Amino acid sequence: MAVSRTILTRGREVRADEFLEKIDGGDRIAMDVKDVKSYGAESFTGNIPYFQLDLHKLTTADETDASAEPTVLADLEQMRFKLSKRTAPMTYTWRSTAHEELHFIHRGRARFLTELGELEAKPGRFIHIGRGVRYRVVPESKDFFDFILESQIELRPSEHWHTVDLQVVRPTFPLTDVEKPEQISWEERINGLDWTANVKRRYDPLGVKDIVGSHDLVYAIDMDAIPNDVPGTHRPLRLFANSMMELDISKQGAGEGPPFYHRNNVRNEIHFVHAGDADQKTELGYIDAPAGTMFCMPYGIEHTFGTRETAPATLLFETKGTIKLAEGVK
Repeated sequence: MAVSRTILTRGREVRADEFLEKIDGGDRIAMDVKDVKSYGAESFTGNIPYFQLDLHKLTTADETDASAEPTVLADLEQMRFKLSKRTAPMTYTWRSTAHEELHFIHRGRARFLTELGELEAKPGRFIHIGRGVRYRVVPESKDFFDFILESQIELRPSEHWHTVDLQVVRPTFPLTDVEKPEQISWEERINGLDWTANVKRRYDPLGVKDIVGSHDLVYAIDMDAIPNDVPGTHRPLRLFANSMMELDISKQGAGEGPPFYHRNNVRNEIHFVHAGDADQKTELGYIDAPAGTMFCMPYGIEHTFGTRETAPATLLFETKGTIKLAEGVK
């Protein structure tokens, strides 16, 4: 349960016609009390990266072209978000030498064939692909929806994993799809930091004979295995963290969120809603956030929970640095 507003104000009673505001500067925080009538803007202008996207309505190139790559949604500092709605198997093998990848399967099913084994992609599953690992995606339904984070910086499992004994799904080896004798040429796309290469081979680059020893480069985590909060606290579980980002899994519904308006001056807050309602009331307007919504509240934009009729399951990326929507995404 959330901490009461009376405790947060050191005993000062907050009336129904007042609201509590948290000015968050990281290690420097202030709480103040305002009149409800003081909240919200009449209008605003500028190029602020405050946005809301219904990703169910967004089409991707790989929906109709098996040779296409996932669509870039937004660029961040040393990271970016992408979306895949692939309906046919990749005609190429992908290998990023510059990024780790975290895939979240919102809808549909597929198989991720990697050189380190095979993982089933199903709704609510995170699939981690380490830097430099080759893979192909083979969809098994027409409604496949893969929300992707690419990060130049290592995605480190948080300390919460040990607290809750988070279960990890390991890939199975060998692959069920192996080299097909009738195919005489295999394409591999290698993605570098500021370069790309298309390599043709006469063998399947995923054709590994054996795996020696254990590894933590390819694995999966299921949303159902993530608790609603860290035991003994009201905080959501932090899945990954690095110097530029923290990824929390928020399942807080009505009455479970912070009892104040939050002005986060330390990180941008980028949400992807997997299930339920993750509505937000912000000083720049109301964000209606059903499943499939991606929205951003950049540095310093004041917000609190909106109406949440159904408890959500939300990926909350708190990021440093700049955010820029990709051209044509709206």
